[in-house]
Amino acid sequence: MKNLRTKISIIKSNDPEKLVVFQAASLENEIRFYLNDTQYYTAMECKEGCIVKFGEDAPEKAHQKESLLSVIKATLKDFIAVCSIFLGIAILGAIGLSYLGAIMNNVLRFLLIMNITQLMVKLVSVVLIEATQHSPTIKSKHSAEHMMVNFLQLNKRLPRNIEEVKQCSRFSTECGSKDLIEGFAEQFISNTIAIFFAILVSIILGYFSFNSVTNSYIIAAIFLLAKYLIGNVVTKCSSFRFVIEPMEKALTNIAQSTNTTRRVNDKDIILAYCAAKPWLETVYPEFYNESDDFLWEHHLKEI
Repeated sequence: MKNLRTKISIIKSNDPEKLVVFQAASLENEIRFYLNDTQYYTAMECKEGCIVKFGEDAPEKAHQKESLLSVIKATLKDFIAVCSIFLGIAILGAIGLSYLGAIMNNVLRFLLIMNITQLMVKLVSVVLIEATQHSPTIKSKHSAEHMMVNFLQLNKRLPRNIEEVKQCSRFSTECGSKDLIEGFAEQFISNTIAIFFAILVSIILGYFSFNSVTNSYIIAAIFLLAKYLIGNVVTKCSSFRFVIEPMEKALTNIAQSTNTTRRVNDKDIILAYCAAKPWLETVYPEFYNESDDFLWEHHLKEI
């Protein structure tokens, strides 16, 4: 193992007291713990039970994450259905903007409803994508992977039994599903602030004699301008993180509720342990305790 460590570059926390899992992945019959962008330890199911080996991604796949577009292509029917619903809402909204302008409050109510609807449509599309991309087998392994990662980062050691792992959450803030909902919270917050700014404009317009339709279009224009300006501020300003981070965590958990499961197979937890053990020994030898291995001997016989 020491010889191996000299041949690879390891990505780890700069804080000697902090353990961070750089990246992990779950496939149909294996669980991987990455050492860097391309090299990993994998625990694979086989006829004999489980085989642990060192692997490396193909060079052309290095630094290449699965994009939202590639996932959408794989679930084209679901994506078309979601887009059709969203397009219908957008068309009805455009028509409604003119007719609802008869009463000023209706325009503002329309903007609020559209903001919430936009967030829900995006979230539903991600949930559909995640649900169709993960089989029950992968969901169990994905859950086991998350639980093992959470245990390692929280306790800075290998678990001593399956029950310790089961006490950890199956949700992870660093899961790839986070990339799919990235920007949702920022956009929702900036839209909401822009709407309240539009409300102030509507109050000012109330003192003038513009007709209701003209006011509606003025408010819509002010909203779009405020949305653009405020969106840049929200994205770059850290002051909004106290609102955005909890919202992002909630949205990520909703997305992960479809690609993970509460019914995690014990064999998948054992598989996650088999991949995590050499990973911990290589990346964080200071947290690795060889004497704990015997505690898993009876579990390893189960696979």
